[in-house]
Amino acid sequence: MANEIDMLFDRSVYVYLPYSPRGAQLLRVASWTPNLGLRVIGQASLFPEKFANFHGATVNITALPFAPYWIQIKEEAPNGSIVERLTGTDYLMLRAIANTLNFTTYNIPTNSWDEVALRVEERLSFISPVFHMMLPQRAARYDFSFEYEYAALSFSLTKPGLKPQWQNLYYPLSGEVWVATLVAFVVMSASFIMVSRALMSDKKLEVSQAVLETLGILMEENLSKRLPRSNSGRVLLAGWLIFAFIIGTIYRGNLTAALTLPKYPPRPETLEQLVSYVDRVTMPPHGDEFRRFFLSSNSPVFQKLGQMMDLVPTITDGIKLALHRK
Repeated sequence: MANEIDMLFDRSVYVYLPYSPRGAQLLRVASWTPNLGLRVIGQASLFPEKFANFHGATVNITALPFAPYWIQIKEEAPNGSIVERLTGTDYLMLRAIANTLNFTTYNIPTNSWDEVALRVEERLSFISPVFHMMLPQRAARYDFSFEYEYAALSFSLTKPGLKPQWQNLYYPLSGEVWVATLVAFVVMSASFIMVSRALMSDKKLEVSQAVLETLGILMEENLSKRLPRSNSGRVLLAGWLIFAFIIGTIYRGNLTAALTLPKYPPRPETLEQLVSYVDRVTMPPHGDEFRRFFLSSNSPVFQKLGQMMDLVPTITDGIKLALHRK
């Protein structure tokens, strides 16, 4: 009676092995009956490691050139023909894994990154061994193997240029120094006029003459001998000569430094500065996923960035637009 019950309720346990010495197969590894319980057949394992050895199988993958992770290089063979060779960090990693786990790869032809991911979703491709950033939209469609590298979004802009303009003559000194110099110039001109009139001389120094003489000394022009020759006048003249020498030396030194090491205009360094500085942002076609991610974000900065994004055929096209169309 027990044997009949066991035969009636006998349940077999199978394991699907996608890669084995005989290829893909469904293997019976155990059975279960009410009296005997679970019985493992031979040396089989209930939970075998399916991907420890691919037994020389060919594994379908999908990948497109994406430097420096996956690169196609054209080289000339000994017979003179042009052959393509693969390299890059992700390709070299895949080759090392293939040698260890005993399999070869076949790259299914694809025309876009959307098609690369679609083949993985359709299970026609086992894996896309090219660096992919983790996004919520992507995690909902397919799994990620392992995070082995950190990457952050970055942006590139045209290098700020320097245009000739008269303001360059102003930049060597700060605004406070220019104001102090102007005040000193006015005070010194007035002092020369007061000293000249205090001498009660027939050749009194006119306002225009005092201004020209004071400015001439500041610009390192020759003395015209029209300034007061009294002791007080000579003291004022000596003080103004020293002041003009110091200011002139500082100005020339800063101007030389500015011409040797030009100071470029400020450029955006953060995302907040970027969205307030530029009008449009370009990305290649796979940037559509990033744009949808930004637009669905709760961050106002991300939302504005998504609204500014335009898709272009390649990264090179985007760089050309930044260079030539600003």
